[in-house]
Amino acid sequence: MQRYGLYVVTLGFASGVALRSLFDIGSAVVIWLLGLVVVLLLLSSRLRAVTPYAVRYVALAIVCVVVGVLRMDIAVASSASAALEQLVGQVVTLEAVVVREPDIRERTQHLYVRPQNESQLVLLIVDRYHPVTYGDSLRVVGRLEKPASFTTELGRTFNYPGYLQARGVSYVVRYPNELTVIGSGNGNVVVANLLAFKTHFQTALRSVVPSPSVQLAEGILLGEKQGLGERWEELFRRTGVIHIVVLSGFNVMLVVHFMLFVLSYVVGVRGKVIGGLLGITAFVLLVGFSPSVTRAGLMAGLVLLAMLLARSYAIVRALLLAGAVMVLVNPYVLLYDPGFLLWFMASLGL
Repeated sequence: MQRYGLYVVTLGFASGVALRSLFDIGSAVVIWLLGLVVVLLLLSSRLRAVTPYAVRYVALAIVCVVVGVLRMDIAVASSASAALEQLVGQVVTLEAVVVREPDIRERTQHLYVRPQNESQLVLLIVDRYHPVTYGDSLRVVGRLEKPASFTTELGRTFNYPGYLQARGVSYVVRYPNELTVIGSGNGNVVVANLLAFKTHFQTALRSVVPSPSVQLAEGILLGEKQGLGERWEELFRRTGVIHIVVLSGFNVMLVVHFMLFVLSYVVGVRGKVIGGLLGITAFVLLVGFSPSVTRAGLMAGLVLLAMLLARSYAIVRALLLAGAVMVLVNPYVLLYDPGFLLWFMASLGL
């Protein structure tokens, strides 16, 4: 019975996050659940044989549900800014720093910026060719909006606010009236250098590989499928090979195996594991914290940890642990990030 502790903890926590995401659970319910835990623990002390473990597992599950509810409460409370909330619907002037690599689309560019003295991110949707890089300080003049749900072509309602919250975004400014770069070099030094290396690598690649082959190479190596264009991307989707230009666990495991192969000639197991973890971290930063690569990086990190501790790698346990860590960091991914749900269910099915 004791070996099921991880399942109880992770599934109970995820259930609490899911319940709080769907329903407004008040403090009275939380207090009632904690009272039920006390009753169960008192009851378990009077039972014999294997029954106490079952009762204690139920009590542990309820505690984890409460923790999940409280974690989601914290996320909801921190998703809005008192200062920015009063300015929604108005034309505002913001000074903000670009905190992620610009996401260049076919016709637009998505910039994730953090205004001064704020913890929430604002999504700027601007022209594709506006020259902005990671770490730039911007002066933005535009209408501040809160994202709203919309109906898709299939007639389903898409929870766009939750989708953006899964990416840490609370507000949107679409095509600002003014966007001026007033400074640069305000980002993380390590991330900035990795992105600079990525830019030099892409420039060198484009100098020796002709188009459209270079766009395919960038997609396979760096996940830059936007460079393919709508026509090529649609052809890849129709033929069912779009996955080769989407970053996934395959890319991460290539990095891990390369690091382990190179380091095997100079260091022992501990050195190889540390090198592999550093390689995973650098690659995740290089591709801009892509959700799919972040998930794969966690799973690969657990493989290396099992290697270091000389333990067997249990895929289901690793999957639950990686999923729980991601939900703990950002509870919105559980129900509002389709990629997270598809990754978890597909991995579990395999």
